[in-house]
Amino acid sequence: AHHTPLLNTYTSMPADSSFDQLLGRLEGVKTVLVCDPEGAILLCAGDASCEPRLQRLSATYSQTADHTSKLGLGKSRHMTAFCDDCAVVHASCSPIVLSLLVHAGADVAPILDALPELVESLAPLQQAVERLLSQNSRD
Repeated sequence: AHHTPLLNTYTSMPADSSFDQLLGRLEGVKTVLVCDPEGAILLCAGDASCEPRLQRLSATYSQTADHTSKLGLGKSRHMTAFCDDCAVVHASCSPIVLSLLVHAGADVAPILDALPELVESLAPLQQAVERLLSQNSRD
């Protein structure tokens, strides 16, 4: 699978290189975004033409996951949407969201299996965003 490394980084927050290694093993991934709760892109890889749509979906998933927990359904860990020409996989790494746009016909099962490792590899970024949000809420 062709994978563009996370060279297009919008922030200098730390991200574990194991994230790139894990993505490199996954077939069919077209675009990857890591966004904050408001949908601001923190990390991206892959087809940049898909970023705007995936960014909006990421922000929507963040809100949906928040509302799901308020309904007493428990914490939303991930969601997959199958569309005509792609599939979208979102994973909650609160306060950040990992979103993957997958080619139509790609096997999503290995991607879902890799989500726990992908989320774990984003822990340094997740912690940095938590610290920033905490600082901003005190100011």
